[in-house]
Amino acid sequence: MNSQRRRLLAASGAALTGGLAGCLDFVTGDEALEFASSPGSVSQDALDRTGYGEHEIEEAPIEETFEVGGQSRTVRLTNWHSQYDRAVDIGLLDRFQGAVFSVFSTPKFEVAGRSINPIDRWDTDRIVGMVQDRYEGLDDLRRAGEYTTPMLGAEPTITEYEGRADIVGEGVAIDLRLHVSEAVDHGDDFLLGLGVYPADVPGEDEAVRTLLDGVDHES
Repeated sequence: MNSQRRRLLAASGAALTGGLAGCLDFVTGDEALEFASSPGSVSQDALDRTGYGEHEIEEAPIEETFEVGGQSRTVRLTNWHSQYDRAVDIGLLDRFQGAVFSVFSTPKFEVAGRSINPIDRWDTDRIVGMVQDRYEGLDDLRRAGEYTTPMLGAEPTITEYEGRADIVGEGVAIDLRLHVSEAVDHGDDFLLGLGVYPADVPGEDEAVRTLLDGVDHES
């Protein structure tokens, strides 16, 4: 598998995990706090209809220790990053696994009525900025539109972005399109979806909508 493509595939999960590690709220107390989400996935029906396949479903843990006013407390989160992809053909270049869809889940929790996980307050510009920071080959990202679509019983806003990235080899850049959802509150977790693919691939925007509608999650 091309190393650049692998980096782009993992970028969303790494960016969100790293972003959360720097944004959790401090809560007073002595014992460590531990919270775990359950993984999101995509239904087999949606995968069959779009030609995507499972690449990897992996834990994305965080452990952060706060020290404020002489108090110290550790928070441990177990997040999940589920990754799917399919091969695309972009003309003169070899066919490669260039269309990617990710589902990120993170625990929704409160302590004494206070929310600690901030992901539901993030807008999609912030999420995309985190992904771009994690993937150095992703450039010139700009908003291209937005829409709503069903996901886990909600109707989140999905923001579309355009940009360029080197995902097929050194010095070879292609135009990309990204779809990023708002966080969806489902059961005990927050989930969001992210799709990225070469802009010249016809019909891929509808495939991403089908995948978003096909997100599953056991709360």
